[in-house]
Amino acid sequence: RSRLAAELVVLGKKEVPKVGKFKKLPSDMNDLFYLLADYAFKNSMDMDRALDLYTLDISFNWGRYDTWAALGLAQASKMDKRLNSCKKLNPVKMLEYFESVKNCFERCIQMNSGNSNIFIEYGNFSYNFQSYISRTLNNNSENMTIDMFEKLEKTREALLKKAMENYDKTLAIFVKDGINEDDVDERWLLHYMIGKIKEKT
Repeated sequence: RSRLAAELVVLGKKEVPKVGKFKKLPSDMNDLFYLLADYAFKNSMDMDRALDLYTLDISFNWGRYDTWAALGLAQASKMDKRLNSCKKLNPVKMLEYFESVKNCFERCIQMNSGNSNIFIEYGNFSYNFQSYISRTLNNNSENMTIDMFEKLEKTREALLKKAMENYDKTLAIFVKDGINEDDVDERWLLHYMIGKIKEKT
């Protein structure tokens, strides 16, 4: 049941199933799934289990920002492992995974447009995934349909634009609010990534 919930939530479906007979968790259990998921995620335990638990928390606490952020970060991390696995990947499946991560990051930004870390992570994810698409188009274009080729081309262009938007937004936040004393000043890296994007567009 939690796997079904995960698929519905991360793919942006409106209706999210609840667990068992509960429409609302008892107050003393309201943070249960979030805490279990957070423990699994931060202690590098079963990532799929962490994602299921985060999604269960979302089904009861739709507006919990920290859970949406964790879902985006955890799925992006899982997707990075797929991209670096040296295995042959199915572009159709990868686009589905991409939509799941994108939906979580977009939800985070809707809830809080001032978190520079989310914009950085979203920008990095967008750039990395467009690199995968670029390699796929260069190496496997003869094995795909024209429709898939065009879809990947459009997605790649949109990802470069999205990465640029996220990096620009991060720099704007730094100008407006400064850099948190607990964060590393990586503005040079943002400018470097912006330069790489401009080189490709």
